[in-house]
Amino acid sequence: MAARAVSSGVLTFGLVTVPIKLYTAASGEAVKFNYIAPSSVGKGKTLKKTQMPLLDPDTGEKVDRSTCPKGYEYAKGEYVIFTPEEINSLDAGKNNCIEIQEFVETDSVDLIQIEKSYYVKPDKGGDKGYKLLSQVMKDKGVAAVATWVSRGKEHLVMVRPYKGGLLMHQMYYVNEVRDFEDNCAVVAISDAETAIAGQLVAQHTTGAVDLSKYRDGHIDRVMQAVEQKKKGGEINIESTTPGSSLDTLAAMQAMLSGSEPEKSEKKKAPKKKAPKKTKK
Repeated sequence: MAARAVSSGVLTFGLVTVPIKLYTAASGEAVKFNYIAPSSVGKGKTLKKTQMPLLDPDTGEKVDRSTCPKGYEYAKGEYVIFTPEEINSLDAGKNNCIEIQEFVETDSVDLIQIEKSYYVKPDKGGDKGYKLLSQVMKDKGVAAVATWVSRGKEHLVMVRPYKGGLLMHQMYYVNEVRDFEDNCAVVAISDAETAIAGQLVAQHTTGAVDLSKYRDGHIDRVMQAVEQKKKGGEINIESTTPGSSLDTLAAMQAMLSGSEPEKSEKKKAPKKKAPKKTKK
């Protein structure tokens, strides 16, 4: 089954506008247990999950969450029952241990696998070991692949040196990252287009990234609206919309020359006449 886009839009760079679709690249997987209707539990009966808000589908009675059995759906509509003790026994040991498995080259890690990040700081008595590990990893240009047990769940993590300390990234497992398909790799690109695009990228390359110059525009617009409201005024914020779609090569050439590309005039659709009113 083909992946379903979660959103669509445009990717813009100056005058160049590229229509795009967005797809989820990675998502965490977890074992899910369903609440099973007590009336369906018994020899010879078909197990059924409860209906929301936690109602028995056969009796319609509300089910007590604390005493309601849980089941795992191994096939459509097919469940096996687990007791709370059995579910708890499947959790990993709660030792809060980040166990390093190996050291790898930092550049070999694909950023798509990073789910979230945590600062790692030394606790009482751990200063020297923390500093030593951070310094050696920085000198060697390596990161540590480790496993982290938290709340009974096992996570794949990467620990790397960062600003004189350590940073930990919680990672997606390989099976949680989706294949990158339909990425237009077979589209033919001319030498002229490649050369012009290369000039544009070189012209707008600034070197090391400085993300401090970027702000959340939505928050700024909300704060601006708040100030306008406080003064008793009406909200007056200019909206920004991407420019009209132009031929890619023409748009890139115009950006290099600093001129405005000629836009092809679109024929206006004829206005629909309103239906004549009939007298009753």
